Amino acid sequence: MSDIENLLDKHAAFWCSENTEPLLHKIKFCGFNTKPYPIKGGRYLVGPTPITAPDIDVDRLLGLDKELRKPVVGEMVNAIGPVYSEAWMESLIGCPIFASAYSCTAKPYVSDPDCAALEFSVQNAMNSDWSNVMDNVLTRAALAAGDRIGVRQLHLRGIIDMLAAYFGEDRLCLNIYDSSEALRQLAKKFTNLYIEIVWRGFELRKLWHGGFVSSWGLFAPGQLLDYQVDASNMLSAQMYEQHFLEFDRQIIEDFEYSLVHVHACGLHIVGSLLKMDHLKAIEISLDRETDKTDISTIVGVAKYIQNSGKAVLIYGELSEIELAMFTGHLSPNGLAIFYWHPNTVIYNSLAAEER
Repeated sequence: MSDIENLLDKHAAFWCSENTEPLLHKIKFCGFNTKPYPIKGGRYLVGPTPITAPDIDVDRLLGLDKELRKPVVGEMVNAIGPVYSEAWMESLIGCPIFASAYSCTAKPYVSDPDCAALEFSVQNAMNSDWSNVMDNVLTRAALAAGDRIGVRQLHLRGIIDMLAAYFGEDRLCLNIYDSSEALRQLAKKFTNLYIEIVWRGFELRKLWHGGFVSSWGLFAPGQLLDYQVDASNMLSAQMYEQHFLEFDRQIIEDFEYSLVHVHACGLHIVGSLLKMDHLKAIEISLDRETDKTDISTIVGVAKYIQNSGKAVLIYGELSEIELAMFTGHLSPNGLAIFYWHPNTVIYNSLAAEER
């Protein structure tokens, strides 16, 4: 058996919480840098600029103008996918898209949920120029990958994130109170769209070693969904469960393997996510630039996830002492940690500025 196959077997065991050692990899990380966004005509965007589907330069978006990644680095599994920010679901539902050297973001599209619930068409979204570009990106990635490396899912923001982009965060919160039924009908349509997009993605990508690779560096021996609920940070766990959990559950139940991404500032929602029986794992991103990264708290949440029968991936910046807190207090079964060391050069510079 090859080294890659041995590692993939360990990843497969992770999803069943049967790995006897944690998946562990220290990432070479030199800080977040600006990345001017490539568009057709050999141009790059630095400041926020409106873009449309015909602007997308597929090869450069995928980083195919550079050398392909290695399929495996340490205990992480790599894949081909866009190497710049993505806003696919927002584009499909009609939001204006702005790209820059820092992000790819959406502007709110509508303000009236009653009209939106009636007029939004899943079929129109599936037949849009943006949908065609998404197909082209995955088809090109699969061609470039061949059998050498996997192709990851596009970054597809979840239902509450789509609604937050569609209305804007403030308006979404008001709509929960003022137009809850219209919001629910629109969420149903967004859910159907999301599921169709993911299944079409599986058709365009092909199995790699019998499975698929997450954007977080995990391999699963079957259909794997990366999901996120970032906008739930605005709500209490009770509000999230009352208005949005049913749609996330419908999506999660449709796929064999699933991982939900949360930030350190969104841990209050973890108990709600664990109510989804089909959910396999939760990924926690450590946001050291916020004041929400209390390692002791996150260790406790990770232990709660494991005790609930789910696997957990910790992703972000950790010192060796902090790493030891996770490995010392958590079971290796169903544990993965992909991390990098604190950048002392950057921190010392910031400290000097504060003084």
